Amino acid sequence: MDYASLGIAPWFTHQRPPRAFRRVWVTRLVADFHRWRAELARDYPAFYLAVWLFEPHFGHSQLVAALADRHAHYDGLFGEAGSFRSLPARRLPPEYQDVPGIADLTWNRHADIAAYSPDDFAAQDAQTKQKPHWDATTVDGEAYVAVQIGWVWVGRATTESLLLPVGE
Repeated sequence: MDYASLGIAPWFTHQRPPRAFRRVWVTRLVADFHRWRAELARDYPAFYLAVWLFEPHFGHSQLVAALADRHAHYDGLFGEAGSFRSLPARRLPPEYQDVPGIADLTWNRHADIAAYSPDDFAAQDAQTKQKPHWDATTVDGEAYVAVQIGWVWVGRATTESLLLPVGE
């Protein structure tokens, strides 16, 4: 697995840089996506490759590639498109719609979730408690409160043949 995150100094990852800076970074992520896709396709029959664009926490945006068993992990990380917490994105945020090469990707919008222990959630401010939230359980049976803190748009190649697990 490999990834490319963008440093957004002087902003923190939870801040939102000005539009012009975000557009430059999205342009770079999309250009790198196309370059990485060509390079990966030469050496691997299948792989996971996606651009993740977070709003409003833009600093978490990144380009992610994975092979073999990590492929399935990343493929299901944000839930199924069209599920309760994942909605097909008909349109990206307007400032990104005309970025070169962005229309070559298929985009789905998913809820960006923060997990809190029940005690930590109880101690949060009113603004956090007013966000969409629900009780959940980890795979180990631990209770937590999931809070939607924003959205993540996941851009993938339209070609499904590159999305199959390795060996199929």
